Amino acid sequence: SSSSGPGGGAGGETTGVGGSSGDALTLLTVNLWNGAINGDVDERTALVAEAIQVHAPDFVSLQEVVQSGDLENRAEVLALATGYDWHWEKAYEVPFYYEEGTAVLSRHPITATERRELPHQDLAGVVRLAVSATATTPFGEVSFVATHTYVQDDDDKKADQAHAAWAFVHEHTAPTFIAGDFNAEPDTLAMRFLRGEAEHQGDVGDLIDGWAATHPGEVGYTHTSDNPDKRIDYIYAPAGVTVTACEHVLAAPTDGIYASDHIGVLCRVAM
Repeated sequence: SSSSGPGGGAGGETTGVGGSSGDALTLLTVNLWNGAINGDVDERTALVAEAIQVHAPDFVSLQEVVQSGDLENRAEVLALATGYDWHWEKAYEVPFYYEEGTAVLSRHPITATERRELPHQDLAGVVRLAVSATATTPFGEVSFVATHTYVQDDDDKKADQAHAAWAFVHEHTAPTFIAGDFNAEPDTLAMRFLRGEAEHQGDVGDLIDGWAATHPGEVGYTHTSDNPDKRIDYIYAPAGVTVTACEHVLAAPTDGIYASDHIGVLCRVAM
């Protein structure tokens, strides 16, 4: 249920927050908006590829990454367009239609990957995942976890998944970041737990919410892209890491087309 490999192109120029240089890593998360169901998939994929080339993130978390008999895996397409390594894990399939999963892209060689199924199936038996890739960066081994968690309106189940994802982060020995579509707003138990502001199952999280750390008091809505009214996409850093900047990407339409129904989040972290 996994696919991975190196890409084949070359990265573009770096501007803004993007690109690892000196003592910083750059991280991006984007929900791709299931391309088997939603239109303009090739145009939208091209917009994401362009954003990756412009910002040159070290790692990218991708959610709603689909493949089908007539649609090439979107993570592989992006990897080939940008020259990134990639790893995808299938979360579920709609028989004879498409498979959807979660993926990591890495600008650096991926040396290890791992899949973790989170508790509680979602609507129609959908499995939620945390997918990690460890890569050799200029700062040594770094692990990056991509996740897409519980969509239904159940704060306890969201918190159970956030807790399981947090525990998965802590199983890694390298500095580990986690990013994705958590389907939970900042004041939910799940996100308060991750930030260390609430207890769940006897634990208290210890992660740094990149947007909140760099934009205190700013709502930072990420969904929906054409009329944003909630923040559900996050990049979390491990304790002790300083997040120096975050910005939104893919927030505006190009020729009338939004890259996704989610706005991407790009953060720069000091190593």
